Amino acid sequence: MLALGLHVAIDIKPGSVPNPISLRSAGVTPVAILGSSRLDVSTVVVASVRFGPSAAAPVQGSHIEDVDGDGDPDLVVHFRTDATGLTCGDTSAGLTGSTTDGRSFSSQDSIVTLGCGSRGFAFRAPMGRRVELRP
Repeated sequence: MLALGLHVAIDIKPGSVPNPISLRSAGVTPVAILGSSRLDVSTVVVASVRFGPSAAAPVQGSHIEDVDGDGDPDLVVHFRTDATGLTCGDTSAGLTGSTTDGRSFSSQDSIVTLGCGSRGFAFRAPMGRRVELRP
């Protein structure tokens, strides 16, 4: 029997817009797998989850919480930033994984890479406010 794949929503660095990732960071990057009527996040096999071009494996500390305030539980998984394979100028990052019933899933979210030189990143937020991020 062939298990069909799921397209799920993710949120890289929940609560951050535009999802800045400092490539000089020796820390971790949190990624939330957003629960929905199609995905019960308690069925995600955390050990199967991979993030970024290098398919980084998760580190300890995954947990379930409602990061987007919709009432559905979400799964937050952490990855060593330096293991993700993200490079300067990347504008999105992907995540893959599987569930206990054998369904695979994938998703992408936008990112902004920081730590790529001496200059920060600036953009216009809604309402015309200028937001500046510095490494």
